[in-house]
Amino acid sequence: MLINRNTVFETKHGIIVPMVSLETMYPGLKVHISVLDCWSAVLNSEDKFRNKKDPKRMFCYCNMLGDKDFDITVNEEERIKTFNTNMDRILRDTEKKTIICFDLLFIPILYSKHYYVICFNLTQPQVHVIDNLASKADFDAKYGQRPQIMQKTLCSYLEIVGHPLASELKMCKPVRLEMPWRTHYNSVDCGIFVMRHMETYKCTPIKVWLCGLLKEVEGQRGQLNDLRVKYLVKYSCRILTYKRMLLWPRFISLQRYVMRRRKH
Repeated sequence: MLINRNTVFETKHGIIVPMVSLETMYPGLKVHISVLDCWSAVLNSEDKFRNKKDPKRMFCYCNMLGDKDFDITVNEEERIKTFNTNMDRILRDTEKKTIICFDLLFIPILYSKHYYVICFNLTQPQVHVIDNLASKADFDAKYGQRPQIMQKTLCSYLEIVGHPLASELKMCKPVRLEMPWRTHYNSVDCGIFVMRHMETYKCTPIKVWLCGLLKEVEGQRGQLNDLRVKYLVKYSCRILTYKRMLLWPRFISLQRYVMRRRKH
């Protein structure tokens, strides 16, 4: 097999991060979608070693539905088919046969160049939209019905696989969480916020959610740059799991650059 020397990470079933995408971890850059997809793969792997008292979580990839699938004119069967195909790939990556064994399901969304994540509670039906932007815009105006469409599609999938709470989850109204560390001026780090929210959220009340982020005016930017370093290190520790680390000198150079900029 020919090896693509620009590929830094690759999962068993084809989630790939080329070096040029990983370089979006530089401070001041918006994270590439493939970096978030591999982050989901990393978190799925780590969840095997979670505290047994914590909920069992599954992390999906960003393109569970494509842009065209959110068009209201799209045939519902085609939308469900796309979702089913992508969910089957995640189950293969996590070496699970069914979604029924999971408590929380995270689906990152990219819309209008902005990332946020939806958490679906599959044991006590709830739908939480977790977004770093503290916008006062109307829910539907901001998200364009995407949370509701994703919820409806997921519930159709859950009905197909026989999940006992599918109908209850379908009736839930999506709620946008109001965390104290939401931002008014920082839209560039939305991908890093999503990575942190996926890593730490366990469907607890916000006041006991151990996210660790300060308010925007209290030194949050330095924390976000620290997280860029932390996540780069975490990627580097997954070399054996995700097959390749062929551009080590460039990777180390990227880490050092981010560390120099971490307080800027």
